[in-house]
Amino acid sequence: MSRVHPNRVEGDLFTENGKWKYTVQLDYEGGDYDTWDLWTEARSALARATRRGISGVTLTEVPRGWWLVVLEPVGRTAHPIMVRGPG
Repeated sequence: MSRVHPNRVEGDLFTENGKWKYTVQLDYEGGDYDTWDLWTEARSALARATRRGISGVTLTEVPRGWWLVVLEPVGRTAHPIMVRGPG
């Protein structure tokens, strides 16, 4: 999949019962490309995009009980992930 910006990808936020709520932009610019912790990087990318006004939502972190699904995270060991909101 070709991206307009190499450090931005889409993610989808779902409620804790699995209902889709938002498609968001994640901003991986300035993140740790070599990290093995793709889940922390995805949360950081959502917060970074929200601070910069490009996420499409006003959330600064994954809400309690929600899931963030990222099919193409940025990272050396990248693979599709699901990130659970803080519990």
